[in-house]
Order: sequence, then structure tokens, then C-alpha cells
Amino acid sequence: MTRRLLVIDDDQATRMLLTRLFTKRGWQVDTADNGSTAIEQARDVSYDCVLIDCHLPEMDGADVARALLELNANHCPPLVGVSAGDPECEKPQCLRAGMSDYVAKPFVLSTLVERLEELIATGHTGRKVESVVEHGLGEAPERALDITHFHEQICPFGGPASEAARELVDIFLESCTARVEELDDAVERGDVRVVGDLGHAMHGAASNMGALELASLLRSFEEAGRRGSCPNRSDVARLNKAVQRCRAVLYNTLHLPNRDFGSELPPR
Repeated sequence: MTRRLLVIDDDQATRMLLTRLFTKRGWQVDTADNGSTAIEQARDVSYDCVLIDCHLPEMDGADVARALLELNANHCPPLVGVSAGDPECEKPQCLRAGMSDYVAKPFVLSTLVERLEELIATGHTGRKVESVVEHGLGEAPERALDITHFHEQICPFGGPASEAARELVDIFLESCTARVEELDDAVERGDVRVVGDLGHAMHGAASNMGALELASLLRSFEEAGRRGSCPNRSDVARLNKAVQRCRAVLYNTLHLPNRDFGSELPPR
């Protein structure tokens, strides 16, 4: 029987990556980029499992989980929280909201599939709490790209020269470029909430791609926003340079000419 999965994540590259991963395994995958849309989809479709990013626009992951539990009061599918945040903080929040499990980004894709299969096969519902799958980022690394992670997690979709891998990398880099500009604007305004939210969203996407240097820098933006302190424009410029280095390495890995999405921040 075909499994049906709902992926709720505001990052397009993450949605695409998970869709291709699970589709390749024979699953049917629907996606939503916010909680409200996901809840409407769940009204009409009976899902076997739901993956929920813990930090979503409008409604956070815990609120989405509670709404899904209320919607499926008789039998809620396993709800699995996903986050690039501190597992010690995020895990209890997910479980208190009634989720079945928690997965820390960057996750091992094969392990994620196996865990969801296990949750479904053993009949776990959204109200049961099980073990935690964690694959932490570790200490701040300096390499632009974890080549092994990239080949194992991204390139199975047809190999590094495939159209799927190229499209995923393009979406990731375009998103990074746009969000760095948004971060620059937020820093200029001193908007620490937006700094933290963007840092979190970008950190998760970079971790999934294996972009170690980016993920390390973005975690510092996320943590700064959580503390209520605002980075300065030199920090954003450093991040922008890291995006450029990551882009060069990714295109070199894909055997493509380096494509410029815009390398300089606008003057202020």
C-alpha cells in the first residue's frame, strides 16, 4: 500500500528534497509552506504521517500539531517535528505538543525514512511519545561543503550531474541570496526577531545541503535573535562571502560553470 506523507516546511529546497526522497521510496507526498494550508489539506486527506517544521510563519510547529490532533481526534497519524534548533529545547516542546517524535536537522535521510516507516508500522499516533532521532551539527566547522554528506544525501537523485540535483542546488542558492538581503535589511532596522527567524530557516536548509560553514554562521544569527542582540552589517557581509564560497564549491561538485545570483550587498 502506498504511504501518504504531508511535509510542512517553509523552505522550498527542503520540501523538494523530502518530496524526491520519499517519492523515490514509493510514497505519495503533499507539501505545505505554512500551518494554515497544511490544516486545510489534512481536512480532505488521510495521511499516514506528517513532518512538521517547528518554526513556521504564522503558526509554529507546536500549534500546527495541536490543530491536527484536534482535527483527527479519533486517530491522528504520527506527527514528527523537525528543527535545526537546540534539540534539548526543541524536543520537549514537540513532545508536549503531542508529536510522536522529533528529528534534528541535518537529518540522515535514510534514517528518517526508516523511522517514519517504523512509526507507521507499529501504529503510533500523534499522542504517543517515542525515541528521538538526532544528528547534530557539532562544533562550528569551517569547510564550505561536506562533500560526503552532499553525495550521500543530495546526489542519490540521479547523481551529481542530474537535472534534479542541479535544480535543488539552484533553488537553495537563490533562496540563500534572497534571504541574505532580507537579513541585511533586518540588521539595518535592528529587527532581532526577523534576524532570528531568518537565521533559523537558513540554518536548517544549509544543514540539509551539507553547507557546513554557512550552517555554522547562520546558527550564530539564529542564537543572536533568540538572545535579543542584533548582528552588524559586517557579520552579514561575512555570511554573504560564505554563500559565494558555497556556491562555487557546489557548482564545482556538479561540474557546472559558477552562476552568479548577485554577490554584493547593496550599499546603505
